[in-house]
Amino acid sequence: MTSRRVEPSGASRASSQASTASTMAPSICASVKRKSVQIEAPIDDVDIDLAAIGDFDVSASSEEVEETERPESQTEAPPAPPVIPSTKRRKTSAIWECYPEDLFVTVGDATFAVCKYCQKKLKLQKTKATSHLTRHMGQCIERKKALGKDLVVGGQTILGFERSTLGVSTPTVVKTKTNYEHPKVREALAHMVMISELPFNFVEHPDFINFCHVLQPFYEKVGRKQVKADCIRVYQAERERLKKTFQETRRISITTDLWKSDHQNIEYMVLTAHWVDQSWSLNKQIINFVHLPPPRRGVDIATAIFDCLKGWGIEHKVETVTVDNASANDNCVKRLKEDFQMQRSLLCDGKLFHVRCTAHIINLLVQDGVAVIKPIIDNIRESVKFVKASEARQKTFAKIAMQCGIKERKLVLDCATRWNSTYQMLMTALQFREVFLRFMFVESSYTYCPTREEWERLEVVCDFLEIFDDITKLISGSQYTTANRYFQEVFRIKEVLREREFDEDYSISMMVRAMSEKFDKYWGEVNFLMAIASIMDPRIKFFMITLAFPTLYGEENAPVEIENVKRALEKLYEEYVDMSSSGNSSTAFAHPQRQPKTQQAPSSISGKSSSSRYSETRHYSPAYSWMRLKDHKEKTYSGETKKSELEMYLDEHCVEISDDVNSADFNVLHWWRENQYKYKVLSQMAVDILAIPITTVASESAFSAGSRVIDPYRSNLSPETVNMLMCGADWMRTRYNMKKQDEIEVENEIAEIILPDKF
Repeated sequence: MTSRRVEPSGASRASSQASTASTMAPSICASVKRKSVQIEAPIDDVDIDLAAIGDFDVSASSEEVEETERPESQTEAPPAPPVIPSTKRRKTSAIWECYPEDLFVTVGDATFAVCKYCQKKLKLQKTKATSHLTRHMGQCIERKKALGKDLVVGGQTILGFERSTLGVSTPTVVKTKTNYEHPKVREALAHMVMISELPFNFVEHPDFINFCHVLQPFYEKVGRKQVKADCIRVYQAERERLKKTFQETRRISITTDLWKSDHQNIEYMVLTAHWVDQSWSLNKQIINFVHLPPPRRGVDIATAIFDCLKGWGIEHKVETVTVDNASANDNCVKRLKEDFQMQRSLLCDGKLFHVRCTAHIINLLVQDGVAVIKPIIDNIRESVKFVKASEARQKTFAKIAMQCGIKERKLVLDCATRWNSTYQMLMTALQFREVFLRFMFVESSYTYCPTREEWERLEVVCDFLEIFDDITKLISGSQYTTANRYFQEVFRIKEVLREREFDEDYSISMMVRAMSEKFDKYWGEVNFLMAIASIMDPRIKFFMITLAFPTLYGEENAPVEIENVKRALEKLYEEYVDMSSSGNSSTAFAHPQRQPKTQQAPSSISGKSSSSRYSETRHYSPAYSWMRLKDHKEKTYSGETKKSELEMYLDEHCVEISDDVNSADFNVLHWWRENQYKYKVLSQMAVDILAIPITTVASESAFSAGSRVIDPYRSNLSPETVNMLMCGADWMRTRYNMKKQDEIEVENEIAEIILPDKF
């Protein structure tokens, strides 16, 4: 049964009105439909009160009224119903809020929906599919911005979580107000790419974009070209900041080394700056990682270094250059020394300018020594390779190790050019000595196993090399200590070599002779700097010199060498006194601390001479004799030679620390900071000497990062981009305090073979 909604009427129904109601039904129904009258009744049983309809539809148009008053003959017939009924429905999907129907555009036979936020046109499918419309609505940046402005009026309240320090599983809720700031997001992305050594196209990876959208719905996609441009901006900003730091620094030391990229087949030069900042802390930063084209002669290396220093504006502040013992580096430093001396004078006539890498010397020292047992080392290296070559061999080897009760689960394969990795390989192999001997009977093709006598000889050699491994770890730490630590370690080496020179074991005796020859060859070139740095340690002063020199030079030559160090130290101090008195701005050291007020001498307070005091004081006055005595003492003191800061420092007792305090925890730079006003000139000299790097490890550590940046997938990076990434990453790690620990970076130097637990 059909129903029609009408307004109820209180009037009685009359049969005479039936025909009139039938004639006016279409007009009345249309009016009633627009007004949504809420009474529902069967159409055949409804009696319509015309007065009531007229009173309700007060807004009806004049055309409708006229239509109701027209004669029946003049009334137009209602339109015929369509052959195919209309299937058009009201659009109920939420996506149409983004695509208003009044913005639809028709081009030919195609109809396009237009996004009201970004005005993008999307074709409407004949199948009525809306997936592409929904997808665009979720990705539309302008829509997100518009919604974000509405949702984040005055700042959106976000629930953050404070890290618990009590081990509580439920975090503390912290209310913060923040807006999505795309420039900061781009800067953070640039930092992440540089620090983590990620490729530029990492930001375009779908998984990363999806993660960012989950983390922040308003995240805007960043392309690889944009993130590269942002990295360049970050690099330039940090470079300017570092330049300002160098302007406030008095002296800078540099280390340099060369590295060849296997994937690009070109050679790079890394330059690292070392200095003490205004807070008296030791700093180091990679300032250049540049391509060095052939020919790479000493002159070419010197020219490249000078150009880099000039680009930073620090060519007049560099006093020392630390390099390894390659012959090209000797020519390079000689040329640099000549270039610098043409512009200015170097400290101590340039005796401190060329510093040889102590870690490299120790490496050469031990390499010559272990050459005596080279056949044994080769057999162990081949044994490890043999086990590594097959999974079945590893299982067999691990099974034998378990039978022998050995808990160690890895073997080590060394890097032949790094003796400390060789030492680690030998020490690990010694734990599997019995396993190798039994493995020889299981694997018939294994022919590299050393004999029991060779294993015993190897154990003695490793025990002897332990001290060199400890010293190498100290010297080769990427976060190295100040220069005062190295002299004692060199003294330890010399004592060990002297004690074992005539060892009963023939292998040890031969090793010591070879190592002693190498030690005597290089020691004379590095002893002066180490000795001066040792004297600048207030716990040591000259005592380590007088203790060690008889061992290093012999009882006869030691007094002469000690006197040479004294004269060189005094001359160096006089140079600093002259620079301080000349008021040279380049040598001035700005300290953040304020100088404490000093008490003035009593004689200067009154401002009167002794003659005026005498005239005012009568002979018979009680103060007369005391005045004469005071003047006599002043004349006596003025006639004596005033001690210099260096003499005062050496004459005072050494600083003593308790036995329960680790000597490595003593910060010599902080001691000089606390005594800078007592030793105004000497403190400046001390920090310059203590900041000189003795090794090139700081530069060599960059090569491991270089091999990751220039991987097989990024071998087409330009040298300029490589320089930007390498330097920027080092600066960002310093900014976020992400420096590595004081350990040798053995990555790409040794390979560990993990033995299986199940067979």
